[in-house]
Amino acid sequence: MKIIVPGTPIELDNCKVYILNVVSAINLLNQKRYLVSCVVECYGKKSKPFFIDVGSNEELIRTLKYEISLFKLLVLGGSYDIYREK
Repeated sequence: MKIIVPGTPIELDNCKVYILNVVSAINLLNQKRYLVSCVVECYGKKSKPFFIDVGSNEELIRTLKYEISLFKLLVLGGSYDIYREK
């Protein structure tokens, strides 16, 4: 996995992704995994912080693209205000 500097925004699918924290661990199958905490910003709206469990940089990008598409649907579908309520 490449080095990711937490707090630096990454441009992906016309959105900004903020990597808040990266923690490495070994799972039960003795594989190295990374728990990545992220926030997505699209169309001037920010998501809640969420976690992604990945094993490689390619898996991180693939998973982030999926999460970005879900967040775009949430914002464009008009459900963002309900999502942000606590």
